Amino acid sequence: MTIKLDTTTAMQFQSDSNCRAMVFCAAESFDSTWKPADIAFPSNSELRCNQEEVKVNLKGLKNKPGSTRPADITPFLRKKTEFLNNVELIYALTTKESPQKYVLSVNLVQRKTIEMLVQALKSGKFLGKDRVVRESRCLPFFEIALSNLYQCKIERKTTT
Repeated sequence: MTIKLDTTTAMQFQSDSNCRAMVFCAAESFDSTWKPADIAFPSNSELRCNQEEVKVNLKGLKNKPGSTRPADITPFLRKKTEFLNNVELIYALTTKESPQKYVLSVNLVQRKTIEMLVQALKSGKFLGKDRVVRESRCLPFFEIALSNLYQCKIERKTTT
């Protein structure tokens, strides 16, 4: 896969240290419907960017589908508009009878620090006591926490 950065993206890389180029990979599904897929690289694979091997864990945890993380290729990119970047995923041990195909994508992402996430939670919406009590009667707490994880923060009040 060949990537040429446009002017805006090249300037983002140069001005923002939290800007990252991440490689995502997933096994291709054979049915015609779109479904979310776990990040999964081929079992025996090697990732290269501009002829340099990207040394990252492409396997994830054993027997834990979805535990693989995307690969960060930012240090290997040429961050200028006039250069081409070559990203290669090399994998082996596929059979001719049932070859597994993979979908590869390189995405520009913004890395968020813990402090940035805490600030976003503090400035966002929050759940009041009445809503939490009402929902807790209907659902286990775990489900409430998951359903509202990115929508709100929990308001805490202490009494003395």
